[in-house]
Amino acid sequence: MIPRKSSCLIFLFLAAVWLAGCAMTHNPIPAELGVRDTPPAEISSPTAAPSSTPAATKTAAPLPTPTVYDPLGEIDPRGQPIVFWHIYGDDREQALAAVVNDFNASNPFGIQVAAANQGSYVDIFNKMLEVGGTIEAPDILIAFQNQAAIYNLNGWLIDLNELVQSPTWGFSQDDVLALFPGPWSQDLYPSAEGQRLGIPFYRSVDILYYNADWLSSLGFSEPPATPDAFSQITCAAAGRPFLSESADQSTGVLFFSDASRLAAWTFALGGDIYDRDAQSFILNDDKVKAALSYQRNLIARGCARQSPSWDYDQQQFIQGKTAILLASSNLITYFSELEEAGQLNFRWGASAYPRLTPEPVSNSYGPSLSIVKSSPERELAAFLFLKHLISAESQARWARTSGTLPVRNDLDDDLAGWFADYPAYQTAYNLMRNTKFEPALPGYDYVRVEIESAVSAVLEGGDVETIMEALNIKAAEIVATQGQ
Repeated sequence: MIPRKSSCLIFLFLAAVWLAGCAMTHNPIPAELGVRDTPPAEISSPTAAPSSTPAATKTAAPLPTPTVYDPLGEIDPRGQPIVFWHIYGDDREQALAAVVNDFNASNPFGIQVAAANQGSYVDIFNKMLEVGGTIEAPDILIAFQNQAAIYNLNGWLIDLNELVQSPTWGFSQDDVLALFPGPWSQDLYPSAEGQRLGIPFYRSVDILYYNADWLSSLGFSEPPATPDAFSQITCAAAGRPFLSESADQSTGVLFFSDASRLAAWTFALGGDIYDRDAQSFILNDDKVKAALSYQRNLIARGCARQSPSWDYDQQQFIQGKTAILLASSNLITYFSELEEAGQLNFRWGASAYPRLTPEPVSNSYGPSLSIVKSSPERELAAFLFLKHLISAESQARWARTSGTLPVRNDLDDDLAGWFADYPAYQTAYNLMRNTKFEPALPGYDYVRVEIESAVSAVLEGGDVETIMEALNIKAAEIVATQGQ
């Protein structure tokens, strides 16, 4: 268990977590509760309940015989009941139920998974803070990397490295090569001695959306690939609005002071916000300051403005008031649906951020799958289900239902029809081949809040050197307090 002081920090973490707009509370966890080694309590209203035939009565396959020495080779996962906590509803819940039912029916060991919708990411986080280390905890759950880092401070998650590397149960070299390297690396935690606390489920990337009709009217046949081209297009668009009735409200682009947007700009310019080798923030790096100075300059020239909220810039783009939108790839299917419904009255497309790197380097983010400590048998059973979730068939099915990006790089044929229907989605999928990511640290959500405040101050005219030096010191202080 973590000390009482750290519990208070977790409470503050919840208040600052960027996924929610309100404060949250949790009950302290009694110190006497240890790692659970008995089945979890019954979960109400599961997404996909285990088969009506008890797993113990099914004919399970014999265990594989290890061809080389493997300390995990004799673990027996047969007949284990597994609980999976997730957040998905509607079409996604149905798609997940189909994947779970496929696993329950086809896995040779009689493992039966019950998937239970727990609400939101924050709901799962709150519940884990209440039941972690008890028999109420799930076997596998969805979590962002910063949340998994907090769970790990409490000692609730297994290090997946040993299972991943197991000759009997783990990933082959071909399995690993079939995964995008950025997401695969994201769940390795330098701050936790290189432990693997998760395996990626899906991802999104920051991309550039553009009004193709507006750009064409300005004489541009392609989206901007470099910062210079971005400046030319946004300044031209600010001087010649797409819709005459909104001339006083139009501009080239809106900048939102989001930490992920700052990371995306910095990656595209060839920099980073965190040094993973030194395990320290570099928010005062020249490339970070260059990204901010570039945006502030465009605002000063009248080519851009600040966005007052995370979705204001999206609405302005939909209404034809901004030529360019910088946002998540999650909007691709939404914009396509608006277009099909006649609510988007222009041609549009998507591309990478303008860059100084030889090839695009995109910011990717999304949740991963973590396994909760229990018994070797249950942990292995959960791991086998996890492998099923990232199989080619499951990933393609989930991509077509959710509109998020798969973590596999071998789905071009499986998604060929989807790419034909959503060309921008194929663009985003290809950007997954070369991605970086924000740091997976306990307390990074605190840091995100500080980043957003600093970015806003710079864009409003503050001194970039002073602000970013102070931010870098503050970020280091925040991370240093975690777990104390």
